[in-house]
Amino acid sequence: MVGDFEPGRELWVANRIRFFFVSALESLPMETKLHVFVCQMFAHHSYPEFDQKLRELRAVPLMHSISAARTVLTAKELKDALRKTLDDSDRILVVEVCAGWASRRAENNLGDLLPPRGGPALTLWKQRWGE
Repeated sequence: MVGDFEPGRELWVANRIRFFFVSALESLPMETKLHVFVCQMFAHHSYPEFDQKLRELRAVPLMHSISAARTVLTAKELKDALRKTLDDSDRILVVEVCAGWASRRAENNLGDLLPPRGGPALTLWKQRWGE
């Protein structure tokens, strides 16, 4: 019967439902976004921390000082993560690639970093680049 709930039972049920949905959302994989970034470095020394960050991001070079990476970070978060590895005088530009793009004679094809719509091509793409 509808009126047979114990006092506080509705709150307990509501909290259980909320917990279920929150835990389900947290277990979903984060969507990766494609970013192209340019780093202009003025210091005349090596940047081992920056190089390590590029390896962690699995970034690929497109042209001199221009790279691309797929990440769950926003453009600002990626910029901040890279900024920590550079000198104060260095510059960074990070752009999220959402749709159209064009390149000529880049070191790596930017199109390879965009996932196919589905089918076997998507499976192969995920094997190479991950989720």
